[in-house]
Amino acid sequence: RGGGALRGGRALLAAAALALGPACTDRTLFAAPGLGEGPIDNKVATLEPMLANLDSMDGAIQSMTHATHTMGRATQYMQADMGRLSYSVGRPMSFMNAFMPW
Repeated sequence: RGGGALRGGRALLAAAALALGPACTDRTLFAAPGLGEGPIDNKVATLEPMLANLDSMDGAIQSMTHATHTMGRATQYMQADMGRLSYSVGRPMSFMNAFMPW
């Protein structure tokens, strides 16, 4: 697992190179005219580590979603248990209160 966003980024770059034609190379894709390596080259260099971090963030979000679902289910079970406890205690108390003079 992992690398999905990174592969997607590379696929996007490959599609851009295909759109520019067969003469396109990494230099022509990322270089600014007359400046050598352009600002896009620097941005792409920082983009790949960011895309790699997105995969780990995606896993963490999925884990949090699962944990939240588990907590919600546990809360539902506690609510049902409290309802049964209330019924189990309240029924005999009601019976006892029927004999009280007040």
